[in-house]
This record gives sequence, C-alpha cells and structure tokens, in this order.
Amino acid sequence: MLKKRFLILLTAVVFFAVSCSNPEDDKKEKKQDDVSNKETAYYSGNLSEEQKESTHLTLKFFKNIIVDADVTDPSQYKDGLDSYFIGYMNNDKRDSISSYCKKPDVYGTPLSKFMKELADAGQCGFLEKKRDVNYSKEDGWIRVTVSCRDDDNVKRELSFQRYLTGKNTLGGIDSMLFQIKDDAHKDESLAGECDFGEGMTSVFPDYDRDDLSFGKKEEIGGRLKDLTEKTLKLELSDKYDCMPITRDTYRMLTARLYDNKSERIRPFHSDYYYYRFYPMVNGLRWVDNSRRVTVKEEPIADDVGTQSEMIDNQTKKVTSRTLSSMSEGEQVFIYNEKGIREMRLSNIIENKGVYKKKLEICPLETVLTNVQARFMGKGVVLPATIYNIELCYASAFSDISEGKIRNVLEPCWMVEYWEEAWDGKRCTAMWVDAMTGEVINEDDVN
Repeated sequence: MLKKRFLILLTAVVFFAVSCSNPEDDKKEKKQDDVSNKETAYYSGNLSEEQKESTHLTLKFFKNIIVDADVTDPSQYKDGLDSYFIGYMNNDKRDSISSYCKKPDVYGTPLSKFMKELADAGQCGFLEKKRDVNYSKEDGWIRVTVSCRDDDNVKRELSFQRYLTGKNTLGGIDSMLFQIKDDAHKDESLAGECDFGEGMTSVFPDYDRDDLSFGKKEEIGGRLKDLTEKTLKLELSDKYDCMPITRDTYRMLTARLYDNKSERIRPFHSDYYYYRFYPMVNGLRWVDNSRRVTVKEEPIADDVGTQSEMIDNQTKKVTSRTLSSMSEGEQVFIYNEKGIREMRLSNIIENKGVYKKKLEICPLETVLTNVQARFMGKGVVLPATIYNIELCYASAFSDISEGKIRNVLEPCWMVEYWEEAWDGKRCTAMWVDAMTGEVINEDDVN
C-alpha cells in the first residue's frame, strides 16, 4: 500500500514539474522578470570616492542598461566654470566692403597665401595661373569663389561667405567649403563622403577604427587641426572624431541607412578619413546642442534670430516666436590618398563677455540619478550602454526674467549611449543641465 502511494506521489511530482516547465509559462515568467529588472534600479545614487575621481566609470543602471563610459576629469571644473554671452563677430574694420572685394583675404591672410597653406596641409593646391576668382554680394553676405583645374583636369573649388555685420563692416566666415568637382560624376546624389562619415559615427560607435594604408589618422588629424586653427583663428579641442571609411564600411552603412533601392547614392571611389573638430572653451568642447525656446512677448535682443513665428489668423499678429540657439558648428574634413577632398569650416561667432561667473557644477551622482530616472520613465528594456559622460559647452539662451533674451554659451553634460534597435545599434545623447543636473533634451548624435 505504501509502495502504491509512493508511486502515485512520484507521478504527481513529475507531472507538476513538467507543467511548470511549459514553454508558454516560461515566456510569461521571463517577461515578468524583464519588467521587474526594468523597474529595479541597480545604481543607488551614491559613488565611492574612487569613482568620483576616476575618468572612467563602470556600473549598472538596470539589468540591460550599463555604464561603461569615459568621464570628464573632475579637476577641469572643480573651481566652477563661466558662462558667456555670444554673438556674430565683427573682426574687420576696413572703411569699405569694396576694398575687400578687390583684395580678399581669409582672416587677414591673403587669399594666395592661404591657398598655399591649404596645399601644404592637404596636397590640394590651386594653380596660380589657372585660378578664377568671383565675388557676389547678396542678403547680407559676400560670397567668394575660387576655382581651377589641376594637371589631371580635375576641377577644384573653394567658396566661402563673409557675414556683413553693418554697412561697412565684415564679420566672420560662414560655410567655407572646399570640394573636388568630379565632372564625370557631377549628376550624382550628394549622399556622399561627409554624409557617410557622419552616419558611421552615429550607428557604429564601436567600429574598429584602424589606420588606412595611405597615412596615420592621428598624424593627418594634427595637420588638419593646425590648418583650421590658423585659418579661422579658432582654438580647437584636442578631442575630435575620426572615422575611416572603406569599401566594407561603405557597404555596411548603405545596407543600414539606404535600403530603399530608389535612393540615389554616390558610388564608392576610394578609402578616406572623416574628421570632425570642435571649438574649445575653458578646456572643454563646444558641441552643438540645437536648443530651442518658444516665447511670447518677452523682449528679444537684435542678434537673436527667429526660427519661426506663430501668427493669430484673426488678428494677423505674432503671438509667439520659436528661437533657435546660435552655434559655431563642427569643422569637417574628408581626406583620401590624394589629400583633402572636401572641407567645411565656419567661424562667425565670438565671445561678448561673461554671462555668469564661476558656476558650480552639480555632483556627478545627480547627473547619473536623473539620467537613470529618464531611462526608467522611457520604459527602455532594450540593451543599452552609456559610453561617454562629458562636460562640454553648448549654446543656450539667457534667462527670460533677466530682461532681453540673448544668446549664451553654458556648460552642460552630454551623456552619449547606444541601444539595440531592430535594425542594429542606435546612438543617442541626453543633455543635462550642468548646474541643476536636470535632463534638458535628447537627440540623435550626428
């Protein structure tokens, strides 16, 4: 009798175990576990003294969201940082604009001398005897275009615009462009080298970035950085982006971003480097944050441009304006085995004085706590890795309560991370107010 009862009990236990391992039940349990992990924070809001002083931080927010990031050295901001008013520069005091048109220069460097410096830095010289220079003035700018053909009959063109700050004064250089004009492919789409370089940095953050066969990226990058600083009279950060583009990476990116066969894409011609340099303020990078603010009847300074106006259809009056922050932008180069293929430079903004002096930067713990809370609020369950936590400068606006709204430059935290998406990794940045620790906005990294 006992033996029979034991067999019945054993059968019940086996049946119960089998029913518990039902695949559907396992899926439900796993889903509940994922939700639980999403809602349970691993980071408590406290860092050890060693973590506070470190320039690399490793910890967990949730099960699938980790921090494995380079962090700005705290010694760079231990005494606080200034904020600044910024505006369009006025660096040319000549009596007339016509004198500039007769003999143009690049920030005081004669055009012919600049062409030689450009050739020395990137093997892309303009032949003096075949050079053609044109000028045009329209919509508050003077545009200068220089073009020629080299010994291989390849057209090279440099163009740049000078901003006009008044009737007889010249401001900075905006949109200085250098391009190799390939006549054989002039009708191709401009989904070209710069676009692909930018795309690679945004969707393949951990791609292997070895040197290309024609030169070391650090050596070439140093020459291009020196040329830019000398040309624009602008100090650049030692930290810059460089992405080598080969035929393989080109195929990876086109498969990821341009899966529509009707998309016209420029054919791949040769391996090249994509460089992106940033202005420097107080030893930190000035990164474009593209901040916006909508205002109603608050006074706005003359040099603060409006992005758009909201108009009441009945009264035909402006009811509000959306302002876009002023940014210097990045300095970009494409460099292949023949030298500089394309460059995009700009410098039209200058420091107009201190806005707020020696602002105290909030503790890193506050930044991490608020970023963790933003992840929790978003309900992110996809694997994600924060790979950079950097204190930098970004464009903003002065406080509305202080009077006229003006363009300012303030320190803020840029928290860059990648997360898994259905089509691969996606890079994103959270922007955090450096004084309060509050998350300002979130944009794709470009």
